[in-house]
Amino acid sequence: MKGIIFSVLQEYAGNRHGDEGREAFRRATGLTTPLATSDYPDEKVAAAVEALAELSGKKPEEVLADFGRYFVAESPLVQKTYAAYFRNAKDAKDFLMKMDSVHVQATKALPGAAPPRFEYEDRGSELVVVYRSERKLCPLLKGLIEGIGLRYNGRPLSWREEACMLRGAKACRLAVRF
Repeated sequence: MKGIIFSVLQEYAGNRHGDEGREAFRRATGLTTPLATSDYPDEKVAAAVEALAELSGKKPEEVLADFGRYFVAESPLVQKTYAAYFRNAKDAKDFLMKMDSVHVQATKALPGAAPPRFEYEDRGSELVVVYRSERKLCPLLKGLIEGIGLRYNGRPLSWREEACMLRGAKACRLAVRF
């Protein structure tokens, strides 16, 4: 997985849990200063999420969702690194509809990148986000969607799950309301 995830996850651990969170991240991943441009094993994200779940008393899925909200709505590193992407979207729906191209652009110069892929079905009052990823980080996507709402609307976007890879579907399908 790309280093930006690790850098922001370390930032998140410190933001939510202070020094104890940063230490839990370090112990779980073996990383003191992850580099945003490096590549790290996916298992290290899972280990860090497990450690933060244990520290917070939450389920790993809850930690992933909270991290997703943080990533888009709160992270200073993300705001700085991806400022142009946020500026180039006129609203939450526009940003969501650009997520596939954003992931492709952000990883095209990174060898071995396997970004998630997104497709969309615009139903007028709802946008169905179809998510495919070998990592199956569905809870992270749900948090990202909520965070996009916080960033653009000042409130989380609501979504309804139509299908999920974690329950055997070939892709996650989330119907997002604006």
